[in-house]
Amino acid sequence: MRKTVLPLSLLDPPAVPNGIPAVDLDDACQRIAQVFSELGIPAQVLSATAGPVLALYTLELAEGVDPVKVTIHARDFAKALSAMTCRFIIKDPCHLVLEVANPKRDRIGLAGILSTEAFQESQAELPITLGQDVSGNPVVSDLGLMPHLLIGAGSGDEAVGFVHAVLLSLLFRQVPGDMRLLLLDAQGQQVFAPFQGIPHLMAPVVTDAKGCFILLEGLNQEIARRLTLLGEVGVSDGVAYRQKVGEGVLPRIVMAIHGYAGLFSQGRAAEYLMARIAMRGHQVGVHLIAVTRPVSFDSVPDLFKLHFPSRVALKAACMADSRRLVGQDGAEALLGDGDMLYFDGQLGVVRRIHGAVTSDAEVGRVTEYLRAQGAGV
Repeated sequence: MRKTVLPLSLLDPPAVPNGIPAVDLDDACQRIAQVFSELGIPAQVLSATAGPVLALYTLELAEGVDPVKVTIHARDFAKALSAMTCRFIIKDPCHLVLEVANPKRDRIGLAGILSTEAFQESQAELPITLGQDVSGNPVVSDLGLMPHLLIGAGSGDEAVGFVHAVLLSLLFRQVPGDMRLLLLDAQGQQVFAPFQGIPHLMAPVVTDAKGCFILLEGLNQEIARRLTLLGEVGVSDGVAYRQKVGEGVLPRIVMAIHGYAGLFSQGRAAEYLMARIAMRGHQVGVHLIAVTRPVSFDSVPDLFKLHFPSRVALKAACMADSRRLVGQDGAEALLGDGDMLYFDGQLGVVRRIHGAVTSDAEVGRVTEYLRAQGAGV
């Protein structure tokens, strides 16, 4: 498996972490203990650690104390810590983790994640970076195993920034002969305009509803063609086909579609086409990244949740949107700028992740480099 195929110098250098002094963590522990005392709840702080965006405090409750009795006082703890927001996670009946926003968050750059061993040595077919976890460890996943990714957000700019980071992480590991891209912007907002003309594209970037329908229909036909090829060779999926026939003969296809819900308002045809692609595509190396804003029952129907088991909730407008995407509250209280709840479809768990920040200048440098190199990247 290859490492990065593009120079990391195209990206902004990693920023120096801000960090939180140990004395500040100790002071916060004392304040937390004081709140417990004032509330009359027997508990103690076991440990405190600082991540890039949050400080984490592990709490132990006395036997018999209902953890819900603590979580309802989140505002009291936030006030005592002079924090914009805080969030409790119940680990077990006796232990909680309190997540508190740092006074000054670190900038999580894409270069800092792509340069890690987690990304460089990943054996994934389609490794993508999601960001860093609350402790500051890189989070690298495999789009090939997801096998599709659904992203919902209250802010269009935040969603676009996250999708750009995901696409760049793919481009840093995949050459055009191994991965082709289809980029569709159903809302005509030009969110994929910087990628126009790169050699990975199967077709020019689409920015209108009619063009989206045409590409969705064409991709369904390509999936049918590939399924026929699998049957002729006697294998069950694209991985086995490439092992038997050779790499490059059946390149993986990643389709990213922004604002797909706008197509749904024109009838059920687009919803049917996307669901059919999601249902059959991963078997032959076709994977979807779908972005919606706003989030609703209409934009994230149950059929989609079934075929998009891996889902990201960026800062949501309300608790209902958070539940719709990841099955629990919390996304409405996120900090923005890439802070997310990620529902891992393989493990069936929700994780809080801080997405990498990608600037327009970085996207421009990478795509300009790819256009200059052409198909020989």
